[in-house]
Amino acid sequence: LRDPDGLRVEVIEGGARDEGFHSVTLWLEEVAATAAVLEAMGYVREGEEAAATGGTGGTETRIRYRSTEPERGSAVDLMTSDARSIGRSGAGTIHHVAFRARNEEEQLAWRARLSAAGQQVTPVIDRQYFDAIYFRTSGGVLFEIATDPPGFAVDEDPAHLGEALKLPEKFEPHRAQIEQVLPQIRVPS
Repeated sequence: LRDPDGLRVEVIEGGARDEGFHSVTLWLEEVAATAAVLEAMGYVREGEEAAATGGTGGTETRIRYRSTEPERGSAVDLMTSDARSIGRSGAGTIHHVAFRARNEEEQLAWRARLSAAGQQVTPVIDRQYFDAIYFRTSGGVLFEIATDPPGFAVDEDPAHLGEALKLPEKFEPHRAQIEQVLPQIRVPS
């Protein structure tokens, strides 16, 4: 199906206990560079399939990589197509893909591993709710590895998470502008 911004979305049933994102799909002109990064991160190539594209006479190829960690979101699909297309940034598109580090030590181990694999990894950046490192593959994909701590309860009671808009301190001067452009959220009763 397509979302309201025209982005292709796949709905995947993963079992009664499966919550959250099943996987992420990266559309690439060339997959080798990003595949090499995934392999350096411990992902294993699980399979490949090709299918005809609708009406263009081309072929789309999907290559699935799976983490050896049995957690949700453990699959990354690399898609490529021989049909001509133009990628565009805008509403509905994804800026980057984030991976989890349980703590600072795990994140620093990832940073060292990725640097040793030739990636240009940023220093650790404090994002108020988590610490993050970033790197861009030569295939153009921006990856983030973010820590769990300190967590979203640093500035509000966990029993009331999400009830009020919380902003990092540097964005507080722009609160009125930010609130003005946010869509209204309706919670079903």
